[in-house]
Amino acid sequence: MLTLRLLALSLALAGCGRDPRPEDIQPIGFTDDIALEVDNRNFSDVVIYLRREGTRTRIGEVTGSMLVTLMIPRSLLSGITREVQFQADPVGADRTITSYPVFIRPGEHVHLTIENNFRAATIQVVQ
Repeated sequence: MLTLRLLALSLALAGCGRDPRPEDIQPIGFTDDIALEVDNRNFSDVVIYLRREGTRTRIGEVTGSMLVTLMIPRSLLSGITREVQFQADPVGADRTITSYPVFIRPGEHVHLTIENNFRAATIQVVQ
């Protein structure tokens, strides 16, 4: 009986919270493109993609053992969804590296480091 009361109480409390309404969420407007600095420490060339809302968009290609700055078009980042991931796809390989989700705000830039063994990548969002 105590279990039923606790269950009923938890369900009632769960219903008290409210989801943000669309009018409560303000879209972020980017006025400039965002710099993505890619440090490819592997010998293979990689194609860099931005993943957002289930869509994968090609940003550019980075030659092996190079440090390159790519520009992310502001149109890919504007809107309500602020969470993105980056994916490095080595040319001729059968696996990819995907970063953990990050949030980017206007005025920030991103550093993506692809390690030599393709097992790891690090990402930083910097003001």
